[in-house]
Amino acid sequence: MNDGVSLFVPVFNEAEILGETMPRLLRAAEEAARDIQLVIVDNGSTDATPAVVRTLAEGDSRILGLRIPGRGVGAALRAALPHLRHDRVVAVDADLAIDLAFVGEALRRMEGGADVVVGAKRSDAQARPFYRVLTSDIFVFVLRRGLNVPFHDVSIGAKAYRREVLFAYRHLIGWGSNYVLDVLVQAWRDGLAIEELDVACTDNRPSHFNLLHEGVYRFGHLFGLVARSRLGRVPPTAAASGRRPAARRPPGSARVEEEPWRDGNS
Repeated sequence: MNDGVSLFVPVFNEAEILGETMPRLLRAAEEAARDIQLVIVDNGSTDATPAVVRTLAEGDSRILGLRIPGRGVGAALRAALPHLRHDRVVAVDADLAIDLAFVGEALRRMEGGADVVVGAKRSDAQARPFYRVLTSDIFVFVLRRGLNVPFHDVSIGAKAYRREVLFAYRHLIGWGSNYVLDVLVQAWRDGLAIEELDVACTDNRPSHFNLLHEGVYRFGHLFGLVARSRLGRVPPTAAASGRRPAARRPPGSARVEEEPWRDGNS
């Protein structure tokens, strides 16, 4: 069993489900780690999500609730970074659409030396609408062929990172969801140890993303990254060399005291 894990969950208008999903996430983490921190970051919710997060944090000292005023899962992660206590960080979507066995297996992989663990929602293990699976498959095809990387999934959830990796690539974490793509591609080029796990995924409620807007945003960013790579404007892949960057450790290793609620801008 691992010593500790920080769970990162960005939330937007999730008031109806958090009271059920967050305790379930904690129970899954308890099977894999002795010390658990759950960081829930509300990014611009317009429903009762802030009040629900506050109640959860007041009832469990392991939960830290943060709030930022605008939408953006990347911005939510940037707000969470200074508060992450543990070396191992697992990002999970609020609806827990993935098999939660990923948490324990990802921690085991990092214990064995992985710097990043990618949970890949493969086509044969998804209970999702056909159009979403097809769009994801096209995206992954362009990603793998255009950038010569091995990943099958660059979505937000089911990703695990060493904390120092997130701090080393903090400059790549923008406001939206593309930070996963940017961090994974650069980590691969820099020779970090990245492992991938197949995870089952079930769409148990409609997406809170505007899928057309998100698709244009993500594909546009991917095509731009491929174009820059083809033009030689990004460093060449260095994974085969075994070279590892000197990842910056977060300033101060002291334990950050949890608070029942904190505005991410304060």
